[in-house]
Amino acid sequence: MWRRITGGCVGPDGAVPSEPAHAPVRGMLHSAHVPDGDVGWMVWRPDGVSASTPLPVIVALPGRGSPASWVFDELHLHAFLAAELARTGADVALASVDGGESYWHARADGEDRMAMLETEFLPLLEREFGLGRRGRVVAGWSMGGYGALLAAERDPDRWSGVAVASPAIWPDYGDVWVGDAFDGRADFARNDVFAGVGRLERMPAWIGCGTSDPFYDNTRRLAASLPGARTDWADGGHDQCLWRLVAPPQMAAAVFSLHG
Repeated sequence: MWRRITGGCVGPDGAVPSEPAHAPVRGMLHSAHVPDGDVGWMVWRPDGVSASTPLPVIVALPGRGSPASWVFDELHLHAFLAAELARTGADVALASVDGGESYWHARADGEDRMAMLETEFLPLLEREFGLGRRGRVVAGWSMGGYGALLAAERDPDRWSGVAVASPAIWPDYGDVWVGDAFDGRADFARNDVFAGVGRLERMPAWIGCGTSDPFYDNTRRLAASLPGARTDWADGGHDQCLWRLVAPPQMAAAVFSLHG
């Protein structure tokens, strides 16, 4: 099981579109909710759009231990988004923030990446870049997919949609095999995305997963609770090859959630 997460690609690798001309910007925020305080972020705006123009934004949550730069430098998500924007004529920005390893919820040691996201990073995007006032979608992969679902369930009015690939989710605490994902049964119950999935019934949702992914059955089970969700079950595992393969429909769904 773990080999499929840390090893080579299980299925085909998705082709990456050409890099857009406009490069993303990088920065740091000092967070009161992260032990060492320093959290990296990245922001990309579409080519030809003024820096002062307010835009909707896709907020991307990377997986366990991955920085914001993974979304851009490894997954190349801004290239996939740029291709979708060229196809539709829409304008949408992309932003990401460091994921850490604490599973995007308040932990016993004081770390709370969700509070960082909600009370520090999203306000920074609005204040410094004018992003989110016209809508925002939360996206994620693996641990970040879990975090995206949790964020959307916690405050459905904050988000215009959710788009996750290979979310690292479990329907019951006894099924959890990443030992430090939760601080016990009560912590799991407070942050159980299966228990809160009904809060997403009116939200546009896209859910994808590889058929060889160890989270495939769990992801199918959650998607079955959202009959209106768009789904994509592709040949692949829990890896970047699969996430690049499904990035085009993921970005298409996210842009549609913002522009219809």
